[in-house]
Amino acid sequence: MKMWPYMIRLNYIGIAALCFSLMCVFFLYSSTKLSTKDITARLGLKRFRFASFGSKAIEDINLKHLLLAIIKVAEKGGHQVFKVRNSNDLKEKSKGETKEGVNVPLTRADIRSHQIMVNSLSLNFPGLKIVSEENHEEQDEDLGVITPIKIEGDKQLFDDDIIHLPETKVPIDDLVVWIDPLDATKEFTEYLLGYVTTMVCVAQKGKPIMGVIHKPFSKPTAQTYWAWFDNGMSNTIQQLLDSRNISDASNPRIIVSRSHGGDVHRIAKKAFGDKVTVIPAGGSGYKTIELITGHADAYVHVTAIKKWDICAANAIMNTVESGKMTTLNGESITYLDDGNEEVSKGLLATMFLDDELHSNYVNVLKAALN
Repeated sequence: MKMWPYMIRLNYIGIAALCFSLMCVFFLYSSTKLSTKDITARLGLKRFRFASFGSKAIEDINLKHLLLAIIKVAEKGGHQVFKVRNSNDLKEKSKGETKEGVNVPLTRADIRSHQIMVNSLSLNFPGLKIVSEENHEEQDEDLGVITPIKIEGDKQLFDDDIIHLPETKVPIDDLVVWIDPLDATKEFTEYLLGYVTTMVCVAQKGKPIMGVIHKPFSKPTAQTYWAWFDNGMSNTIQQLLDSRNISDASNPRIIVSRSHGGDVHRIAKKAFGDKVTVIPAGGSGYKTIELITGHADAYVHVTAIKKWDICAANAIMNTVESGKMTTLNGESITYLDDGNEEVSKGLLATMFLDDELHSNYVNVLKAALN
């Protein structure tokens, strides 16, 4: 008797367990290798608190490893910016205007840099809070698969400016990463590429402790500048400090935004007199490097400015000797994940050996503004 077909019994619990196992395998794989479109669709993300799908949030972060990661993502973002500019396929549009009526452009380079910087970091550090200038409603579907950054065993860990850094661990909830995927987008569209940077900053309990400024269009090759408060800085910054130009403080050189040159020129002359030199430039990252180089004595911004524009610069200024960055009221700036993305009271950065000179600049600028 051929009874075997009738002897088969379906085990529904077993089938359910098999299906669940297959789903786990799929999501485990996809959590380490996702396209930006997939990540965004699954998480319904906007701007704040990006976390990779399918990965358990970690509790503590090795800050040395995080530093290497933000260096690498700044450079990866810069590579995308470089590629888009060379392709001439910018897909430029407007995000609107500033309060002063200046157009704020958005390009394919902003979007691609944002995607690769935010998503790469999130795959390495699940649960890490990240605030970026761009949001996840804008996507470049052609970017392709984004993978985690190699950290463990990476040869860059043995660079002479990194190898000595401490293996400090801190709670992930104490940290917020601020990203500007393309600083000086307006200049980028105008082929003023020397002003263009990508920037990443790490704030711990609101204080900026790590900053990376990457210049993808530096010649003969791209340059990266980084600093970790109380621990060290890149050789590139040390080289700038070693050859820094020291000027006569009686003839101050003030570097300001190209977009607000006229207003700041008037305020600077009122504050410092006719001997002041006003240097218009694009991008907070560029202005900060010029300040460190000694090509300017102060970086002044008299209107509101976004925190992703200045967090990396603030961390670097906190680290270099005699560096200082405050509001125009002389207040320190905090970088918490509290929804407050703007510094409304202007900005002053200086590198004076005497702290009183920074305070003097605060006072004369406040008087000129009033």
